Amino acid sequence: MEADKKPNGPSRFALSEEQQRGMFESLGAVLSTFTRKVIERFGDEGREVIIDASIEAFRWVTRQELDRARVKDRGIYALEKHAYPSSGQSEMSDIGVFQIEPHKLSDDEFAFKVTNCPYMYIWNALGIPEQCYFYTQSDTGVGMEFDPALRMTLQKCMNAGDDFCIYSWKRYKNPFFDLRTRSWKEKGEVNQGTAGG
Repeated sequence: MEADKKPNGPSRFALSEEQQRGMFESLGAVLSTFTRKVIERFGDEGREVIIDASIEAFRWVTRQELDRARVKDRGIYALEKHAYPSSGQSEMSDIGVFQIEPHKLSDDEFAFKVTNCPYMYIWNALGIPEQCYFYTQSDTGVGMEFDPALRMTLQKCMNAGDDFCIYSWKRYKNPFFDLRTRSWKEKGEVNQGTAGG
């Protein structure tokens, strides 16, 4: 691996396509196995823990990346610009390995379409296709660093049989993750689900 030193930041490593695939397979296998075991043992409480952990982990990662890149702007437009640019190339995330297309960007909502996911086949092979709904909550964590009111719902999911995925961020005043619908809602809309509030 070749280290490419960036000013005021850690070393970056150039990975071959084979090394990237190995990294995604390893990470996907660990996450899938961990998720399956937690859900088997703890059911919905385990699902809520996985969602909260995904959010917390990626809030931390995003803070580190924003500091390294010296990004100060915040808000829904900054989220699109820095974390999920329509070019699909961002220093802040692994978004470049997904094939994304812009879907919607307004003052109230940001959404994009994903047509390729390196994790999907791993989660299916290891028997936890619902992993998409939990692990993608890491993207809620990313959004919350740009605007604490943002939450991401996976509106369409290839693992659920859709032709593509739709990641959609919206603002909430009193959010909770409804496990039944696998989406964010305002407290009081439904009496089920409590994760990530």
